[in-house]
Amino acid sequence: MPFYAQLGVPEVWIIARDVKTPLIFVLVEGEYQELEATSHGWLESRMTGILLRAENGGKLGIRLKDNPASLRLLPEE
Repeated sequence: MPFYAQLGVPEVWIIARDVKTPLIFVLVEGEYQELEATSHGWLESRMTGILLRAENGGKLGIRLKDNPASLRLLPEE
């Protein structure tokens, strides 16, 4: 990730392919720090207002911060 830090990319999202566990890293003073999940397991992208979390059944839950009804589970089948 040093390459992205040198470019000044403010956030990096990593999603484990098989289990859909998301990680979000935020650039702070030239280095990435991993965000901690909320008590409900959500990670919040500060840049986009998108929330991410691993859901049962190997799916990724994704929704807008202020709109719980926007929840989608990926992959959709």
